[in-house]
Amino acid sequence: TGKYRWHYQAVPMDSFDFDNTSPLATADLMIDGKKTHVVMQAPKDGVFYVIEAATGKELWKDKYDAMGATGPAQPFSGPRSSPTVADGKVVTLGIRGVVSCFDAASGAVIWKHDYPAKCNQEYGGTFSTPTFPLAIMSVGTIDRR
Repeated sequence: TGKYRWHYQAVPMDSFDFDNTSPLATADLMIDGKKTHVVMQAPKDGVFYVIEAATGKELWKDKYDAMGATGPAQPFSGPRSSPTVADGKVVTLGIRGVVSCFDAASGAVIWKHDYPAKCNQEYGGTFSTPTFPLAIMSVGTIDRR
């Protein structure tokens, strides 16, 4: 119908330019035993948000390593990729190479792995979206390592 339903502002009165650097992602997650359509966002404030698409209710969030890049990319800290969802898990990739795996229903951290030595942090660090299966996860960096 085009009728306004809800909005969600991750950083109210954002005067620090903490907007999204990666596209919003949508998925159907099993939450409390039911399939729930969600919107996921990872703006530059260093928090990953999972929001119920029907109501705008925040379902869970997690603060992750979002230390900014150095050099010319410094004003643009935050993630550079969309999250990946599979097998009841949500995987995110932070700017400095921190890969985080969450339980999709609760937001509990299953594991985190830090790849900082492999990221060219001066020019923005990591950019690619993590891919499944995780046994052969691909994490791309600007210097192709």
